[in-house]
Amino acid sequence: MTDKDRILIIDDDNLMAQLVNLYLAKAGFEVFVAHSGREGLQEVDQHHPDLIVLDITMPEMDGWEVCSRIRQIDDIPIIMLTARGQESDKARGLKMGANDYMLKPFSLRELEARIGAVLRGSRLSAPSTGHLLHADEELVSDSDKLEVDVPGSRLPILS
Repeated sequence: MTDKDRILIIDDDNLMAQLVNLYLAKAGFEVFVAHSGREGLQEVDQHHPDLIVLDITMPEMDGWEVCSRIRQIDDIPIIMLTARGQESDKARGLKMGANDYMLKPFSLRELEARIGAVLRGSRLSAPSTGHLLHADEELVSDSDKLEVDVPGSRLPILS
């Protein structure tokens, strides 16, 4: 198992995907590439990436559908990387659950920086998503409520 962050690039533009792949691999990420939405969903299931870089305009299944399907099952951070620059497209992407939205053409250095920022942000918020810390017949602890339940009483974790 590797300690590198796993990045999945979903883009039907082979040249663009390979360029981003090479740059991010050199920057220390483990990178996977999918060239269609369907292939991207398979890669999500197989590799469980830490972050997805997602194009919108693809044949078969576009990025909107891919984002929607991913959000139904997981909260993997998504950066939309697309030529679609209308304000309505940006708003739609962010409302659908994308963590960031970048326009093509783009800077590889800026993409790397945004990936780092989104990963840091997702790690800071991660503890609040998995609220049940422990449960058995004697004790239940819940980090969201900051409580511990023991038979007959509920105690605050912090007082």
